[in-house]
Amino acid sequence: AEILEESGIDNPENNKPFYESCLPAEKMAVEVGPAGRWFTPGRPDTEIKYIVLHSTESEKENGFVDRVANWLNKTEYRASTHFIVGPDKILQTVDLYDTAWGVGSIANSYSVQIEILGRASYSRDTWLDESGRSMLCKVSYLVAILGKQYEIPITRIENEGVREGLSGIAGHY
Repeated sequence: AEILEESGIDNPENNKPFYESCLPAEKMAVEVGPAGRWFTPGRPDTEIKYIVLHSTESEKENGFVDRVANWLNKTEYRASTHFIVGPDKILQTVDLYDTAWGVGSIANSYSVQIEILGRASYSRDTWLDESGRSMLCKVSYLVAILGKQYEIPITRIENEGVREGLSGIAGHY
């Protein structure tokens, strides 16, 4: 809750913090999709220290989660992610016990990776429209669960913090 309050994301319709307008948790179930093609089975004996958030650089529309998953399975790009989040669902494509390939060979083993439908260049208004708010609720829910499971503080860390071995929420670095 604290990170959302600090972000300035609010709900102008009822003047409540954004996270209070999210759907109940039971409507945010994680669907298990087809296993990603590019990942390493298992993880080295390392501590999960980061939740890495990426934008897919695609549209943020219903149905695009499956399109991104299919693209990752067919491409020779050699990338994967643990979760893909869209306005309509959360899809898990790599098991948390396995290492997804999304941030670099060393950091991959220390991270859980989440792809969020959308483009980094979207305006604040675009991220906070109806489909954006639905996704951000799902991402908030997923990050809270993963943060608790792996004892990762809900704190943003920049590249320098990652290099220093701090734990938290990172972007693609």
